[in-house]
Amino acid sequence: MEPYHEKNYKNEQQKGNKKKKPSVDALCKAYTECKKKKDFFKIAARILLSYLKDVSYIFDEPDSEGFRGTINELIESFTIAKNIENLKASFFQKKAIIVLYINKEKEYIKNKESECKGIINLLTDGISTLNTDNVEFNKRLFGQSRRFEQISYLDNIRLLRAQLAKEIKELKRSIIEKQEQDRQKIELLSNEIKMLKEDLANITELSSKDTLTGAYNRLAYDKYMKGLFKDNTNRKSDTFTMLIIDIDNFKKINDVYGHQVGDMVLIILVNKCKENIRDNDFIARYGGEEFIIVLPGSTLDDGLKKASQICKDIYESKYSTKEMLGHSESNELLSFTVSIGVSALMASDTAETIMYRADKALYKAKNTGKNRAVSELEIE
Repeated sequence: MEPYHEKNYKNEQQKGNKKKKPSVDALCKAYTECKKKKDFFKIAARILLSYLKDVSYIFDEPDSEGFRGTINELIESFTIAKNIENLKASFFQKKAIIVLYINKEKEYIKNKESECKGIINLLTDGISTLNTDNVEFNKRLFGQSRRFEQISYLDNIRLLRAQLAKEIKELKRSIIEKQEQDRQKIELLSNEIKMLKEDLANITELSSKDTLTGAYNRLAYDKYMKGLFKDNTNRKSDTFTMLIIDIDNFKKINDVYGHQVGDMVLIILVNKCKENIRDNDFIARYGGEEFIIVLPGSTLDDGLKKASQICKDIYESKYSTKEMLGHSESNELLSFTVSIGVSALMASDTAETIMYRADKALYKAKNTGKNRAVSELEIE
């Protein structure tokens, strides 16, 4: 028989253990929370990496394709990595490449700043020249005024009239010359300003477009969404639908047919989308093989029908690799498919929340067979 105090101690210890043991509900809740966090962190990592990759679409240097490939591999690592050690190894392996590319882009921006300063100095010199010309003109006028003063001292009226007529003629000639000089300089500066405005407009247009596909780029998308939500604060009845499109097995296309064919597939996708949307609809390359379409004034049903039609048109089309490249030893027929996630504007939405739901729907489409469109109503 156990002593009384030892028996007492064991009973108290058992009671303590019972108090510390969490319930099944608490464990389930904690597991669900962890899963949500994991899913969110994966999506957040992909979005941040896509933002980083967007730098290469702005400048599009010769080695930008390799940089985008490195980022794509990192994004894929966040999707398929089995454990944290594999993910860390992939990240640190590609870190040096990313840092090197960013430093090169900083140097590129620095050079562009120097070019802008050169243009400013050129315009400043032009203005300085105009000021110098005015000083010379004023000196000539002052010299003539002195000669007019000397003429006034002449006693011979005939000589006075002759000298006065000569100086007036010279004054007219000086004024006409100055007017012509000013006209030419103003015309020259006007032409330069016109060309600068045209260059600025072209640069602005180019900076908002993806150089490969002609769709808008990430920067233009962010600006568009900002304006859309700003407008919606004043027009609560307005709505729009968002489609996020991703090419199925795009890496395999690049691996089998090469990056040139992969680029043509991206161009074909954008052209197919433009055939199915209106002029006032918006399409942007969000990054890599992922595109976003915004359909103003459309409902969720409208957006889902449009997405399904795009999936169908792309699936039913076949393309010759020889025609794609313009040259090829073999003439294979290539077809591809896309998956699309669809969401519609809610009253409480921000640009991030509506995109988050469309992205979740895209993942559902990818995980349930691909080559299909899924609306936000089908996600958990």
